[in-house]
Amino acid sequence: MDPHRPFPRRGGHGPTNTAATRKGIMSSASSPRHEITSRSPGSCSPPLILQGMKEARRPTGPVVGLLVAGLAMLGQFVFLPLLMVDDTPPQSMIAQLGLTVPFLGWALALLAWVKFKEKRSIRSVGLTAGAFRGLLVGSLVGFGMTAIVVAVNLIAGTATLGSFSWGALGGVLIVLVGFAIQSSTEEIVFRGYLSQALARWGAPAAFLLQAVVFSALHSSNGGATFVTVLNLFLFATFLAAWTYVTGNLWAACAWHTVWNWAQGNIWGAAVSNNPFATRMAHYSTVDGSPSWLTGGGFGFEGSVVATVMFAAATVYLLVRHRRARS
Repeated sequence: MDPHRPFPRRGGHGPTNTAATRKGIMSSASSPRHEITSRSPGSCSPPLILQGMKEARRPTGPVVGLLVAGLAMLGQFVFLPLLMVDDTPPQSMIAQLGLTVPFLGWALALLAWVKFKEKRSIRSVGLTAGAFRGLLVGSLVGFGMTAIVVAVNLIAGTATLGSFSWGALGGVLIVLVGFAIQSSTEEIVFRGYLSQALARWGAPAAFLLQAVVFSALHSSNGGATFVTVLNLFLFATFLAAWTYVTGNLWAACAWHTVWNWAQGNIWGAAVSNNPFATRMAHYSTVDGSPSWLTGGGFGFEGSVVATVMFAAATVYLLVRHRRARS
């Protein structure tokens, strides 16, 4: 054998181009096939809505996320009493609009934190594509669910509605803006920012903890019962599950807005123990009727009709999300 002749390679017919081989390995590792595999529906990656924190250059962890959300809520409790121009229920339209000011400040402060502290886009909290469809579907479903609570109690004879006051329509439409600010702020905070911060502990932890915090804070409104606390928890799980399916917050924001607005300003019921004077109808419970069915003074979130709807919607959406990933 010629000592100057290279040894033949197994499976080949001579020397190979090392540079070409290395280039081939690199191109194979970055091929589209690998990207598709890593993002396949059956992968264990968290829901898209929970991945927003991955964009941050200085991400916030679960503990700090809870503190930021808590401080923002604390600020709301500090400033709300200062803005209550009329704290005698039912609240006037001016008083109702005044309640939205802290929420607007809360939203702007949080989005500033996301933009300048975490160094990520505001869209990443869940304000991505799909706004029109999400807002439309969320609004229709929200109104429909309030109508179901009203219909069940009217049929059962446990509540009356009275006649509609169409002269109040202008004021009712104006306060819709206030509810849009308030409800969207809560969705950005709980189903967006806080859920994303808690996602480091896993999607199940984020799903449950945001609901615990949400229900605890809203139960402080007064008039809470076992049913209202349960419903507030299911309220939060239902909307979180919806964001898992849509991948954004639009439907949740619209549903939350219309649920509160229709409940308080169209049907005339209390909203989380807060009655409003600007309303088109007057939802009143019949003396002796069970509050667990009518909602009592707390509003529709105190009714088992809402319990059934929230629980069923949560299960349906989680199953739908799971099937879409399998």
